[in-house]
Amino acid sequence: MAIGPRGDVLVATDHGVAYRDGGRWRTVAFSAGVGAPLATVRSVFVDREGTTWLGAAGLVQVRGRGVVEHHDAANGLPGDVVWSYQRDRAGTLWAGTNRCLARAIQGEWGCFDGTRNRVVRSFAFTS
Repeated sequence: MAIGPRGDVLVATDHGVAYRDGGRWRTVAFSAGVGAPLATVRSVFVDREGTTWLGAAGLVQVRGRGVVEHHDAANGLPGDVVWSYQRDRAGTLWAGTNRCLARAIQGEWGCFDGTRNRVVRSFAFTS
């Protein structure tokens, strides 16, 4: 669950992202580009810039105005299920996947040392 860029509540569900609209809940399923829409969304996060991120079958960045960027195994993300994600203080994007704790450095994903072949559902930074 997260507060969306317009101040509304966003909830990750098995049917996409749910939000309140006019006193009732609505659900939106995001497409990862070519292929079927994303069904199960495991986590939702809104960063400092107001960009919405979804952990699902890959990592989905909802940039707005219908622009969606999808990070998955086909474009270098280790793993095909993203359980958690966040940026560290330096701005590096990290993702807990079904294969390792991955980080994006200079546009490329790689596994953090010692986490390969591990399911990482959550993580925290110590400093």
